[in-house]
Amino acid sequence: MPLTIGTRLGVYDILAPLGVGGMGEVYRARDTKLGRDVAIKVLPAAFTADPERLARFEREARLLASLNHPNIGAIYGVEESGGITALVLELVEGETLDARLKGSRLRASGASAGQAGLPIHEAVGIARQIADALDAAHERGIVHRDLKPANIVITPDGAVKILDFGLAKGTDWPGGAGRAGGSRGAEEEVARGFSPADLTHSPTVIAPTIDGVLLGTAPYMSPEQARGKPVDKRADIWAFGCVLFEMLTGGRAFTGETTTDVLAKILEREPDWTALPPATPPHIARLLRRCLEKHPKRRVRDIGDARGELVDAPACGPTPISETRATRRLGWLPWLVAVASVVAAVAIRLRTPTPAVPVSDDVAIERLTFDPGITIAPSLSADGRLLAYASDRSGRGDLDIWVQQTAGGTPLRITDDVADDTEPDLSADGGRIVFRSERNGGGVYLAPALGGAARLIATGGRRPRFSPDGTRVAYWTGQWRGEPSGTASAVFVLSLAGGAPVPLLRGFAVARDPVWSPDGRSLLVLGRQDRLSPLDESYDWWFVPIDGGSPGRTTILDRPGWRDESAGEFVSGGSWTPSGLLLTTRGSLWSQPLSQTTGRPIGPARRLALGAGSYQQPITSRDGRIVFAEFTTDRIIERAPLTNASSPEPATRLYTDSRPGFARASVTRDGSVIVFERGVGRTREIWTKDLRNGAQQLVLAVESNAFLFPTVSPDGSRIGYATSASGASVTVNGTGYVVDMAGGVPKQLCTGCGVYAFLSDNRRVVTTVGDSKIQLVDSVSGATHDIVTDSDRIERPSVSPNDRWMAFRRTAGTTSKVFLVSTAGGGSAASETKVDEPTTTGRPCGWSPDSSVLYLLLDTDGTRCLWGQRVDPANGHPVGTPYIVRHFHQFGAAGFGTSLGNAVTAEGFLYEAPSTRANLWQLKPSSVH
Repeated sequence: MPLTIGTRLGVYDILAPLGVGGMGEVYRARDTKLGRDVAIKVLPAAFTADPERLARFEREARLLASLNHPNIGAIYGVEESGGITALVLELVEGETLDARLKGSRLRASGASAGQAGLPIHEAVGIARQIADALDAAHERGIVHRDLKPANIVITPDGAVKILDFGLAKGTDWPGGAGRAGGSRGAEEEVARGFSPADLTHSPTVIAPTIDGVLLGTAPYMSPEQARGKPVDKRADIWAFGCVLFEMLTGGRAFTGETTTDVLAKILEREPDWTALPPATPPHIARLLRRCLEKHPKRRVRDIGDARGELVDAPACGPTPISETRATRRLGWLPWLVAVASVVAAVAIRLRTPTPAVPVSDDVAIERLTFDPGITIAPSLSADGRLLAYASDRSGRGDLDIWVQQTAGGTPLRITDDVADDTEPDLSADGGRIVFRSERNGGGVYLAPALGGAARLIATGGRRPRFSPDGTRVAYWTGQWRGEPSGTASAVFVLSLAGGAPVPLLRGFAVARDPVWSPDGRSLLVLGRQDRLSPLDESYDWWFVPIDGGSPGRTTILDRPGWRDESAGEFVSGGSWTPSGLLLTTRGSLWSQPLSQTTGRPIGPARRLALGAGSYQQPITSRDGRIVFAEFTTDRIIERAPLTNASSPEPATRLYTDSRPGFARASVTRDGSVIVFERGVGRTREIWTKDLRNGAQQLVLAVESNAFLFPTVSPDGSRIGYATSASGASVTVNGTGYVVDMAGGVPKQLCTGCGVYAFLSDNRRVVTTVGDSKIQLVDSVSGATHDIVTDSDRIERPSVSPNDRWMAFRRTAGTTSKVFLVSTAGGGSAASETKVDEPTTTGRPCGWSPDSSVLYLLLDTDGTRCLWGQRVDPANGHPVGTPYIVRHFHQFGAAGFGTSLGNAVTAEGFLYEAPSTRANLWQLKPSSVH
């Protein structure tokens, strides 16, 4: 029964028709009670007229509604009103996989060359999420039975959603495969009681199941389903294989002119395996063959096994870590690896998963935690029985310290402070624990391992580590990176028997992340001696004798591929055992044999595990087990309210995707539209998102290796950006442009410049010229006006909304400070007013709407946080000193990015950041129980 737009069905206002599915009309509706849009699918009257059939359907709808998974389109319930029965479904916005594949085929044909399917990394990323969804459903006894690209939607944020999940399970009605919010395509389908020879192309015929009939689509139906036999979860695995084949090749595994032709090929012939791209990894090709085995007993038995194979493939797209099987086998490289042990070295055979070589059973990787948020920083007792870690599983938003048995059992919450507690370390006997806490300004705390009062032992300390004998604690303080304008970091050793902490590596720009040697006589310290040299020349691990001997550079980072400008960010050290230093770099787990007398490498590094996501924070016990955190990171854009710094309101998520890194989203003055960029190969794309209706629009694509950092005018009419041919920072010596929000040809604004923000007239643009001038450029007339000229480096200009005052950062030698000046221009250094901010790394990031508060990013407490500086509106001078507005410790050293213009509106502070999910895994030799 069709519904009329503007009418109400129960609590749902009908807004618009969305299409016609096999089982009825589909509408967009507004849930007036919860304030969200949903999809309403009205069931046919012929179906609802049978009370027994309807009752059975409602029972199964309740079962399906219990499926709560990020990759499954949700079923909210069944609504009955005025003689109409309808399903209430999650309204999934986005592009179907079918449409994306058609677009890929079209682009390939237009170019007359190239791959018709999706890039391998993209196909694998999508397949991984599909497998996650199927795994969750199969564990509940739910089989989809009509998995196909038309039922798979990729949202604007890059997440994969499977729709119409099992809607026909156990029922005896035809239909149900149209996507919520869309209409059925002209697919080939088959009917119960017909042999393949009897079938003709028909859009509404049905296939048999154990307890009735179910719609199936011929190109994705398993042989047993095509023959009219009972089906189980292995039919979904077949369909999964068909979908993956199509993503990789651009064509279906089984095609034909009629349904009969398609079914004949399913029953009698093989797919064209030569169509797979040459670059397809061997284990992915093998997985496809196993999924498309015609006999179900020879097929992959569990979709979780397929998910395990996909872990070894390149990652792409949002891939939530949602393993549901307790143990997964990893593919290993073909060499022997010694896992560090204090008692003995345990040999592990590592093999590459190829069709000719089976996966080794000598070692297993086992998931230890199953949290939806962040569970990180593992620590093991020496016997490997007790595990400590930091987690936000309480749901309060902060990290606490938890302890559990590695063999399982209920975790014990050790800390319950509202501040973040992290970086725990267990003493060798498992009786005590030290950890970093942000409470009371931050520091190292000591507590009983199974609960009890914690006491501060080192103010400002980070990453504390017990010595092997448990008598001392090593930790570090200061800034993590050691930039030219920053303060130094330092490592200390504190005796728990009493006395003052002993500093190590005096004079170093960076000294952090101490790791004890196995004998406790020395430390490895990640350090940077010269703060002015490039990072790729100055970072390394240093060997530091505790007895006062001379420190020495280990050259660990000289290994090819480990030394680059981000070395300090990617290398994470864990345990130093007799077999070597356990560390991770770029997501992979390594063991580097070291001399205990010099700390220098005494052999090649050996890879223990290749990360599909990012393996970090490895730790080991004397029985040979290794525990590490696996991280998955998305790029997010959020807006945080600027009220009540002591108990801040949660931020609002405005956008997310799986693009690597993060840039600087910009926002209109009224907060209604954001502008952001995406990197696609060598191209940077500028996008807009209207926060009022969710509409996203591509404005411009620019070939560039560097970020464009687009900034939007206050009224949203124009966007400014800068490109850099050299790939260096776009804020210096780039070419500036302005483009209309509606699109069109960009207009060159300046050369040798950086683009920062628009003034209130929406045409004058704040730019930098080289390193020493800040200038206004009229984007219409081209007229220029100098505001500040200086012999020192000046950058990051930020103009108040009333256009009267400008803040900027000046760097002289190794010191940077924030200054305020009038936008009238022509001023000298004498006309500038210095902000009394407590660090040398502060940078302005925006103003309050009334121009009375300048917002600064300061790392006073070791992480980049938001501070406020009141400004006298009459003379533009600072009033008082900066005060904390909001902490952002959750992003750690990686920090976050803000607009080069004004990142603050009446709604709050806009920023981009990495959104991290993490859980703990255990690498365990089979001899360990």
